[in-house]
Amino acid sequence: PGAAWLDVLDVGQGLAAVVRTASHTLVYDTGPAWTDDSDSGGRIVAPFLRGEGIRSLDGVVVTHADDDHAGGAASVARARNPRWLLSTLAEGDARHATFAESRRCLAGLAWEWDGVRFEILHPDAMALADPRRRENDRACVLRVRAGGATALLASDIEKHAESELLARDAAGLRAQVLLVPHHGSRTSSTPAFVAAVAPEIAVVSAGWRNRFRHPSPAVLQRYASRGIRVLRTDLDGAVRVELPAGPEALVVTRAADKAR
Repeated sequence: PGAAWLDVLDVGQGLAAVVRTASHTLVYDTGPAWTDDSDSGGRIVAPFLRGEGIRSLDGVVVTHADDDHAGGAASVARARNPRWLLSTLAEGDARHATFAESRRCLAGLAWEWDGVRFEILHPDAMALADPRRRENDRACVLRVRAGGATALLASDIEKHAESELLARDAAGLRAQVLLVPHHGSRTSSTPAFVAAVAPEIAVVSAGWRNRFRHPSPAVLQRYASRGIRVLRTDLDGAVRVELPAGPEALVVTRAADKAR
């Protein structure tokens, strides 16, 4: 109790992460679909959960509708029967029906599992309702506060959403672990945002030699200049960061280490 594990899975160019407490499990994004009958939810997320002995899920967060984040959602729902979905998916999206309960992801939502606090920081109601808003900038941002460390999961937010978060509560963004926004794109990780979060560890989820050239060298330099350790799924494979319940240090495990 009080501790949490964050596993950022290697799903290629996309995002899927798993957050665990002593007795609860959450999937944060489900990676991309590849064909009509193959996606990372069924091929990567569900097998990972099975290998870890996780037979059911408490919840799934689908941060926004882009395929590289939402493509595996239905497969995860079928494989592990989660209690609820939290998302910004459109009302008519068929994936709502694959979950027992579906709710809107909205700033201010919060819950606690085993002494670990989960809080949605973005989007607010205005951002969610704005039809001009880019999908990336309506993505769900989740803060996970364990007893001894905090992780900020920033999905695909870009400069606009980062500035809104800074204006709302810059001090509240401080976290020891950051799931780097938008795969390390140049459109995200503004200097002010990186300075406010000031993480010890930044994890980039990106595909090997992806066509977008994520992460951007300029963004990587921005983190490196502040002495932040950057881990990348395209180079390190899946990454696990253990958030302690007390004053202990963060523990990091990389799939690349196990492969050697």
